[in-house]
Amino acid sequence: MKLNLLKSSLVVAACLVAAHAGAYDFSVDDIFYNIVSETDKTVEVTNDNPYGNTYLGNITIPETVENNGKSYTVTAIGEQAFYDSSNLKSVSIPSTVTRIGSGAFSDCQSIENIELPDAVTEISDHAFYNCIQLKYVNIPEGVTSIGDYAFGECASLIDRILPESLLSIGTGAFSGCMAFTEVYIPAACGQISDLAFYACMNLIAINVEEDNPNYMSDDGIFYDKEQTVLYQYPAKRPGTSYDVPSTVKTLASYAFNCCQQLTRVSIPDSVTEMGEGCFFYCDALTDLRLSAGLTSIPAWSFAFCQSLTGFQAMSGVTSVGDDAFFNCSALREVSFPSSMLTMGDEVLASCASLQSVTCLASAPPACTVFTFDTNNYSAVLCVPEDCRGAYAAAIGWDGFTKVQGITGIEHAVADGVRVYGSCGTLVIESPEATVRVSDTAGHLIYIGPATTLSGLPHGLYFVTTHSRTLSVFI
Repeated sequence: MKLNLLKSSLVVAACLVAAHAGAYDFSVDDIFYNIVSETDKTVEVTNDNPYGNTYLGNITIPETVENNGKSYTVTAIGEQAFYDSSNLKSVSIPSTVTRIGSGAFSDCQSIENIELPDAVTEISDHAFYNCIQLKYVNIPEGVTSIGDYAFGECASLIDRILPESLLSIGTGAFSGCMAFTEVYIPAACGQISDLAFYACMNLIAINVEEDNPNYMSDDGIFYDKEQTVLYQYPAKRPGTSYDVPSTVKTLASYAFNCCQQLTRVSIPDSVTEMGEGCFFYCDALTDLRLSAGLTSIPAWSFAFCQSLTGFQAMSGVTSVGDDAFFNCSALREVSFPSSMLTMGDEVLASCASLQSVTCLASAPPACTVFTFDTNNYSAVLCVPEDCRGAYAAAIGWDGFTKVQGITGIEHAVADGVRVYGSCGTLVIESPEATVRVSDTAGHLIYIGPATTLSGLPHGLYFVTTHSRTLSVFI
């Protein structure tokens, strides 16, 4: 899988190994130490092996150690100190320790509990990454920062009440914490990086203290203070339908990731920006109302939305990113507007049910040889009649063998006329007295005033007013 987030998490261990040489200054009772300061007589715990797996069983770290007649205070668990010690059962950390270093306990897959001393103020990047059996670790009052992926992939870790002293949470800090159900963010925590709670599959609510200057929560949904950015909709929040508030202008990357209960989402026209992977793995999603203000569909936007059967990009969309619809296995029909300019790689990869692709752009959007996969080319390509030759000669598009020309078609928003719908329902909003609805075979479905039609088969429909014809998938 090419998802950047997953790739970054998979290489964490390799990066940690490359960054650490496994050197140590001395050892006492089979625990290895590096001298941090000769002046202050302080040391940190380390290991003797750059590939980890140094320690096993139950370890008790003393507050002070002797070496060459000198007494040193243990003040830190150093970088990768216990990395990949898969047979390590428990570690007792002394009250003198103030810092948990980068990757200190990464991949310690047998540890279930860690008690951090009250003196700790920093939990560094990847500190407990992939400790899959870790159920409990206290985060003491006094901790000010939790680093990138510090508790990433700690699938057994139960809910944490974060300390009032906390100022920042790093990228992916609690990503993949599958046992989390609620998170409480304190007032002082003014910096929360992307993907902090990504793939927390059982998360019901993210609650923010009212006095927090930068963030807020509304019914467990995580926003910026002005409610203009929706950062995260909890994956297990009760309910199957959600209307994004009209105050929202931006949907953050992976905002709805892994929301496997949601079947319907409506995005208001106030939203003009959507981050990558916004609806990643929303595998029950069938009914999606997109904002007319969007101009791009970023990478991985709807990947693994395995119940989505049709998709229509709104007029004004100019680009579709890599893997935007990756493994949308039920997707049968997709339509792109006349404004389209570019398409990324593998946009419709693994869309095994794909039957038709419509693109209304007069000039074929720029593609690569990887934009469509081999299976996509069995679908019918619908393009403007007078542009069939251009598509047949364009890189990426030239693989389609079944090409259908369409005439007089515009997309679904123009001059006060708006048509949209899904799940067998077509909504027509028009100031004009009479509209006509027909299907791709030319059969007249409806003639009369603007209305809502229900019970229609999935497919592409054309809505004709006095001045124009608009297309819509439902």
